[in-house]
Amino acid sequence: MKMRTLGIIGWLLLALMLWGGDAKAASCFWVGGTATLDGSNFTSWATSTGGAGTGCPGAGQVPTSSDSMIFDASSGGGTVTVNTNISLGATQSFTWGAFTGTISFATNNNTLSAGAFSGTGTGARSFNCGSGAFTITGTSGSVWSMATITNLGTFSCAGNTITLSGTSVGARTFSGGAQTYGTVVISNASANGFIIAVSEANTFTNLTFTNVRRVQLTTVTQIISGALVFDGASTQQAILTSNGNAAATLSVANATTLSWLLVQNITKAGAGTLTCTNCFDGGSNTSWTAITQPSS
Repeated sequence: MKMRTLGIIGWLLLALMLWGGDAKAASCFWVGGTATLDGSNFTSWATSTGGAGTGCPGAGQVPTSSDSMIFDASSGGGTVTVNTNISLGATQSFTWGAFTGTISFATNNNTLSAGAFSGTGTGARSFNCGSGAFTITGTSGSVWSMATITNLGTFSCAGNTITLSGTSVGARTFSGGAQTYGTVVISNASANGFIIAVSEANTFTNLTFTNVRRVQLTTVTQIISGALVFDGASTQQAILTSNGNAAATLSVANATTLSWLLVQNITKAGAGTLTCTNCFDGGSNTSWTAITQPSS
């Protein structure tokens, strides 16, 4: 009886080990070249760069929310047409900076959710966001990364909404690569959200900060053709500043009023006015219409 009991325990331990192995996150590499990315095309995925297209994370499988999707120099080039909503976890990434070809969400306008989005690299690549919403859920680091745009062809993300929606306090970066975007919403789940850095000289239709306590802009120009929104409040005062000794520039096309901020080292440009009410002037601000302190 004792030996039988030990045998049962051993089988249980083996089952747990196998179950845990299936749950491990995988790096899944596209190897399909020109093909459709959907929920059934497992032959375009491999468990290693340039590997056999037998599926990932396992044979006959496509990536799940536990896996990262990677498009690199061994992915076969051509055009990848997305035809499924992609949902990756907060620690998983959608990476395509070394790809040589085009990735398009525009044919079917599917959505993307991932912990990080990275197109930084030197591959001769193009990307089209389409009009489906992109949600980036990573909580630290460069969660949207377009820092290196060498050999970047067409980058079309002016027609969708991109939301950075971290769920915990942390320092995150939107590295836009000096590209043109539609609506970008940078948010935190709680009012204690920490630093957001916005880098490179980007153009936005609308730019919104929600529950972000400190925004640092690199010392270049961010152009906002539509609305600039910052949800400062008397109980949630925030900081808007440059990340260096030189000033960062906000170019606004429309009349814009912000509130409950400490503003420092920010130059206003563009045809619109820029006013901050119930705000504190930290110095080295230029061309603002007004920065007025709280009355009491």
